[in-house]
Amino acid sequence: MFIKKMDIVLIGTNYKRSPLAIREKFSFSKKTLEVTYKRFLEEKVLLSCVVLSTCNRVEIYAEVVEPLLGKSYLKEFLSEYLGHNEIDLSNYLYCLENESAIGHLFRVACGLDSQILGEKQILVQVRDAYLYSKDFWKASDYLDKIFNKALEVGKRVRQVTRISEGNVSVATVAIRLLEEKLGALGNISILIIGVGKISQLVLRYLKERDIKAVIIANRTYDKAKAIADDLNYKVVGFDRLYEELRNVDAVISSTSSPHLILKEARIREVVGIRKNPLFILDLAVPRDVEESARFIPNVMLYNIDNLSCIIEENLKKRREEVALAESVINEEIKGFLKTLWEKNALSLVQGKAS
Repeated sequence: MFIKKMDIVLIGTNYKRSPLAIREKFSFSKKTLEVTYKRFLEEKVLLSCVVLSTCNRVEIYAEVVEPLLGKSYLKEFLSEYLGHNEIDLSNYLYCLENESAIGHLFRVACGLDSQILGEKQILVQVRDAYLYSKDFWKASDYLDKIFNKALEVGKRVRQVTRISEGNVSVATVAIRLLEEKLGALGNISILIIGVGKISQLVLRYLKERDIKAVIIANRTYDKAKAIADDLNYKVVGFDRLYEELRNVDAVISSTSSPHLILKEARIREVVGIRKNPLFILDLAVPRDVEESARFIPNVMLYNIDNLSCIIEENLKKRREEVALAESVINEEIKGFLKTLWEKNALSLVQGKAS
């Protein structure tokens, strides 16, 4: 029962299908995303497109001339994006089209496909990805309707269910892991690298707990200083990162850098002159900290995939809401597709009459 002349395809990967080591290779920075959109504009098989790139997923939603051609092109593009290396993409990618692609987007917007079930941030990320795509593409009637409806459904599901209740986020889970490994936060010093959304949430929770020994570092010093001054925390430049590692007990890093921020050799040097173990939590995708650093004695290195066990413990109540959320989504999908079909049928009749 799908709408004539409308073909939507989705190709992507997420935390369920690929480990962090693979996922970070797919991630798009703002710069690479801009280049990608400009390239997509030149492809006749793509009529419009939205790229959703977060720490836990990379998905390309496209209105295409023909589904097989569209999926084939996007697979080839991702293979090239990864440098045509020997990774077998078929092990990590999922490909959906039309109703299945729309249903998937609705579930993503509702937080049902998130590592943290019901998370609120994904709704903002879907909205931002959609709006950013409009800077490059002429308005697509189909994708506009699909993404606007996804945002509407995401809000409705959170209103009629308790899928997003409770204070569970990457930031809160990160702090809980920190407490589990190092004990009371009031007794430790913490270096926060980066001042993006996750880092700012971490900083807010630390401030709420009246944790005072916090240092903020960011590549843009003035931005870090403004946040540090507001919270009454210390700020340092990126050129002093390794110097600060000599004294702090913990590091939480979450930047958008495409390159490593902390390298194994330099961390090894610093740890060699420290007395106490160093806890490092790398929440960035791509990662900020060189993976081999986890093998340095007295270094405890964790990344975003290592948070899964703690997340599971905190999501029991939310899981009780999944069935209700799914029923709401299914109802919305049926109504949405019916409306599209009726509008399309009417336009065809009117076209013939004229």
